[in-house]
Amino acid sequence: MDLIHQIINSDKLAFEQTFLHWQSRVYYYFIGRTRDEDFAEELTQMTFIKLWEYREGLSTEHDFDTQLFRIARTVMIDAIREKERRKRLMNQFQTERDTIESYLSTPNEAQSDFDKSLKALPAVRKKVFVLNRLHGFSYKEIAAELNISDRTVEKHISLALKQLRRMLTLFSFL
Repeated sequence: MDLIHQIINSDKLAFEQTFLHWQSRVYYYFIGRTRDEDFAEELTQMTFIKLWEYREGLSTEHDFDTQLFRIARTVMIDAIREKERRKRLMNQFQTERDTIESYLSTPNEAQSDFDKSLKALPAVRKKVFVLNRLHGFSYKEIAAELNISDRTVEKHISLALKQLRRMLTLFSFL
């Protein structure tokens, strides 16, 4: 039985041997494109995870290496897009954070406006925001404390910042 059939049939030994044989080639493929050793290592691991997860979708009509590097390319594109999305989100957070901090650093009227805006947030969103921005809790700590996912915490922070920014901008016009 050839390698592709073995992997399709969930042969863990064949997969392990495949990993050992192809790991360095996939890693150097990523190094050549990203110039980032840590990122290349992460992408290599993700490639073999995807290979195992989607093993039933492998084709016996195409060469294994062609399929493996197609998976690798897709993993890299997805990871770069995700990195860029997170970078944009972090820039947006920073801009919104700077806006909020400027209100916090100004005298009483701005503080009063901020307090009103904060009180208007939904309860969970307010709690997440206060824990993160005012008490310095990390997303992971908040997620564990409130029994929600890191992504949910991230979403609450994003929505809170947007809502506070909108409300503070509104107050500045009044």
